[in-house]
Amino acid sequence: MAKLKKISIIIPIYNTGEKLTRCLDSIICQEYQHFECLMIDDGSTDISPSIIEHYAQKDSRFKAFHKPNGGVSSARNFGLERAVGEWILFIDSDDYIKPEHLSRMTAAITEDVDMVLTGFESVQSKGSTYHRYDDRIYKGTDQIKRFVLETDFLKNMIPWDKMFRADLINADRTNGIPDIRYDVCLSLSEDRLFCYDFLLRCKGIACISDITYIHDGTDLSTLTFRKYPSSVNKYKMSVFKRKHCEIINWLHLQNNKKKQLDEYIENIYADLINSYKRENNIFRFYLTRILHKLHLL
Repeated sequence: MAKLKKISIIIPIYNTGEKLTRCLDSIICQEYQHFECLMIDDGSTDISPSIIEHYAQKDSRFKAFHKPNGGVSSARNFGLERAVGEWILFIDSDDYIKPEHLSRMTAAITEDVDMVLTGFESVQSKGSTYHRYDDRIYKGTDQIKRFVLETDFLKNMIPWDKMFRADLINADRTNGIPDIRYDVCLSLSEDRLFCYDFLLRCKGIACISDITYIHDGTDLSTLTFRKYPSSVNKYKMSVFKRKHCEIINWLHLQNNKKKQLDEYIENIYADLINSYKRENNIFRFYLTRILHKLHLL
């Protein structure tokens, strides 16, 4: 009998309330039981800390951690430092998974696969949307490039529909290769940057077409809808311009896929310009526009 792969499930938690119970119950009900669940309370002020303590006492696979509030990236990094599984899986604390989530993803693992993707349902206030890839394995840079070119993968740089090989996240430091971690200086798009970094090391991707993850997008108070100061947007722009160059060069992207990444930079630029407007920084507003037109930004 093949040795079971241990999965480390990392859940960042901040004031999730009763939805947290739904999330944790869905993990308990998994068909595949060889996992640890790291519940990272990021300074919650509601009932979340007591909920995770209850689950930790009830099931030894559930481990409760409490830390001062530092944001979702800080909480996920906290979990990565303590994970012992061969595979890493992230779940948002207000989301939940179907009973076959882990079993379907582990069944797709082969020696040449570093990332497994599953289908998901995104529940919004006006209804649900669904996303899935065809059942297929892509091995090597050429096949991964084909996958990126033929699908909307670059539009879905989210961690919760993916399972990651832990060895690629916690790299061989003796060879000077850094670990992959979430950028705590980014309060938005940190997911995208993490997925980019992993993609650049990835040698194989397995896709399953089943919808096994349910994403709750009904909370309109999330970070996506907030406005950020110019310092945040300026840092974000510098980080993603550099990372997009790496992705483009690695995959030799051109035409529509390169345009897709360029459009993302343009959106960051628009956010930066708008933040200067809000701050009434007229000098920075016009200087940024000039530098952008000259391709010097």
